[in-house]
Amino acid sequence: SNLQAGTLRIGSFSSVCVEWLPEIVAQFQQKYPGIQAELMIGDYNELVEWLNAGRIDCGFVTSYMKHTPHFFPLVKDEMLALASVSSHYKDSLSYDIQNFGTDSFVYPYKGLDADVNYVLKHAKVSPNVKYRVKGDEAIIALVEENLGVGMLPELYLRRFGNILKLPLNPRQFRTIGLSLSPQSVDLPLVQCFMAWVKEWLQSHYNEVLF
Repeated sequence: SNLQAGTLRIGSFSSVCVEWLPEIVAQFQQKYPGIQAELMIGDYNELVEWLNAGRIDCGFVTSYMKHTPHFFPLVKDEMLALASVSSHYKDSLSYDIQNFGTDSFVYPYKGLDADVNYVLKHAKVSPNVKYRVKGDEAIIALVEENLGVGMLPELYLRRFGNILKLPLNPRQFRTIGLSLSPQSVDLPLVQCFMAWVKEWLQSHYNEVLF
């Protein structure tokens, strides 16, 4: 309980793993060198399963994921439309969400589609699914070749430059949060890690939700 030793099991989806976790975990272990971190990367269904089964102590999830225990919102992340730089959207400043119903749409594989699915259902849009692929990089590769349009969160897209990233009209956001396993919610190590995550986010984002 004095955080001199222990193992923290963290689950995450890909964008948080790439953009947040390396720095968050490295600095947390500098503060508490006796703590070991185990990272498990999965799709949305796997994360919920791991949390409820106690296979991980905490997991980064989004508000659109169902059955996540002890969810604490952290930041908003904008959902963006993707199009090829050679498409007819090259001079556009935004993307009308209704166009997903007519444009060829590169749709994420089941288990990775919670955020996209929520946005489309909320807007009452039936997407014109041309391709269904597993993996965000695969979506981007098909869009780059002008085979269709896509939708991904801003957090993941920071590393990609050769593609159009357009705000949706109307704009849409997902909420990224930290969910705690029922078996681990009261552990001092887990509570300390959540406090550190909040501290780190406050130094990196202008607006936080906690």
